[in-house]
Amino acid sequence: DVGSDACQATLFVKEHRTVFISSFLLFSEPPVLVKPLSPLEVVKGSNAYFECQVKGTAPFEVTWQKDLKDIKSSLKHVILQKNGSIMTLDVQKCDALDVGEYQCIVANEVGSCSSQTTLSIKEPPSFVERIENVVTVLGKTVEFKCVVRGSPPLSIQWQKDENWILEDPSIERTFLNSIATLRIPVCESIHSGRYTCQAVNEAGQEKCFATLVVQGWLFVGSGVFFIFFVAISDGCQFLNRCICLSFPLII
Repeated sequence: DVGSDACQATLFVKEHRTVFISSFLLFSEPPVLVKPLSPLEVVKGSNAYFECQVKGTAPFEVTWQKDLKDIKSSLKHVILQKNGSIMTLDVQKCDALDVGEYQCIVANEVGSCSSQTTLSIKEPPSFVERIENVVTVLGKTVEFKCVVRGSPPLSIQWQKDENWILEDPSIERTFLNSIATLRIPVCESIHSGRYTCQAVNEAGQEKCFATLVVQGWLFVGSGVFFIFFVAISDGCQFLNRCICLSFPLII
C-alpha cells in the first residue's frame, strides 16, 4: 500500500506539470504584423519616422536593422516602443548615408515577425533638356519645351520678362511625362521677350531661360518697294535685314 501511494503522488505531479505547460502554450501568441512599415522619401536634413504595429503576447524583443546591420539606439537613431505593440525608429537629420533598406524584427518566446521598407532622399528639380532661343515671324506657332526630373510632386511655373504667366488664352502650358511645354499658337510682337521655366518641389527649385524674337513685315515705298524684317526683342525694335526691290509704279 505504501508503494502504491508513492506511485500515485508521482503521477499527480506529472499530470499537474503537463497541464501547466499546455496552458502556457495555449495562451501565448506569436507576434503578428498589424501595421507594416511604409517607405519614406524625405528632404535632406529632415527626420525620417518609421512605425509598425504588432499584436501577440508581450514582452517583445525588438531589433531594427539598416541594410541587414543592427541599429543601436542613439542620438542619431531614436528607438521607442509605445503601448507595448507600436515599434518606432526616428532617424535624425537624414543625409545620403541614411538611404537604404530598413527592417524591424519583433520576437517573443513563441515566434517572430518582421517588416521591411526603404528610405530615400527627395531629389531636387533639374533640367535634362532646357528651353532654347527661338526666332520666328508674326503668325507662326512657337513651342518652348524642356525635360524635368526630380522627386514628385513637381510644380512648373513660367515667366515672361520676370512676370509670372497666369491665365492667358494666347499661351498654352502643359506638364506631362516630365516634359514641360509652353506653346504660343499664333505669335504676335507682344510675345517677344525672355522666358523662364521654373521647376519646384519640396527639395528645392531650378530655372532655365530662353529668348523669343518675333519678326514682323514693314512695307514702305512709292515706285520702289522696300521690305524690312523688323525684329522686336525686350520691347526694342531694330532693323534685322533689308531687301530692296524695284518695279514700275502703276497708276
